[in-house]
Amino acid sequence: MRRRILFLGGTRFFGREAVRRLGREGHDLVVLSRRPPSDMPSGARWIEGERESGRTLAAVRALAPYDVVVDNIAYRPEQVELLLDAVCRGGTRPLYVLTSSSAVYLDRFVQGPLDEGQRPPCDLSVSAAFPAEVVPYARGKIRCEEVVEASGLPYVLLRLPFVTGAGDFALRLAYFLHRLERGFLLAPPTGGWLQQVYAADLPAVFAEAVRRGGDWEAVTVNVAPPPLTLEELAALLAVGRGACRLCRLPMPQWRQVAAEFPYIYDQVLRGDAYRQWFTTRLTPMAEFLPLVAAWYRTRPELWREKYLPSQKELRLYAQWRGQQAVPSATQGAGCCVCKGGVLGGNRTNGCSGGLQAL
Repeated sequence: MRRRILFLGGTRFFGREAVRRLGREGHDLVVLSRRPPSDMPSGARWIEGERESGRTLAAVRALAPYDVVVDNIAYRPEQVELLLDAVCRGGTRPLYVLTSSSAVYLDRFVQGPLDEGQRPPCDLSVSAAFPAEVVPYARGKIRCEEVVEASGLPYVLLRLPFVTGAGDFALRLAYFLHRLERGFLLAPPTGGWLQQVYAADLPAVFAEAVRRGGDWEAVTVNVAPPPLTLEELAALLAVGRGACRLCRLPMPQWRQVAAEFPYIYDQVLRGDAYRQWFTTRLTPMAEFLPLVAAWYRTRPELWREKYLPSQKELRLYAQWRGQQAVPSATQGAGCCVCKGGVLGGNRTNGCSGGLQAL
């Protein structure tokens, strides 16, 4: 069924590809963004401006009504409130698809995998272990979800972990590539599960939400394939690049460099609800990470100056290496050698077990 869709964002990375996918499926698209989109689908209309400005909201109202709102750039609750006021006039009840984040779980870590009902209150006191720079973003996403939930509209909340793929402007994977090229990766003393979703999967997820979400009233899903350990991730990225030592530091030393680690780790999302509502397959991390790394390596000019190891990291690695007895350098406590996709040494937390079925 052809639907009129208001898509906020949609000019770069997976948002741009989602707009293209929806255009190919024949929907009537209105794209709201600050920068002009490239390769807009035929017949799509563009609203230029800041989403909170009166002029922009007037343009949104002028093109109403909408069957679906896809909000890919909501970070503060007032942004959602203003948009709801613009799109819900005249008694219309569009489906609201909100791009949310795994950050809404704040510092609920891997005492057990997290399901969708475990979102904490916005004012939860956050431990020092949770990245401080993520806290305002996380609380903003929680409030955005709460506004949508209270709106009375049918909704789909898509909670994404870190998204990676070709065209990733955040370029976080550079953190691992720089360190693996130097043959080491510092890690916390235990744990280190990581979860990422492939950007190339998300256009189909948005399209399915648009296509089927009108039959749903209130759906919240974690959009995440099963996680990998740091050991497994390093082994995948080190293929063809030589051996890499994963160096598990004592917690006092890890805290000195933890703020430089650009990912939330040990926060594992359960995927049961996604499989209940969606049929779109999510590519396993073991399949897409080598493809993303290959894309990075063809474009070194984009990331060579990003996420470089700090002098503190290099110093801690030198200290760690000096403390390793030569006979145990590849098999001793706190060390894992990653080479050619095969792991040697310790496999912390049982890399091949439990969480792979989530």
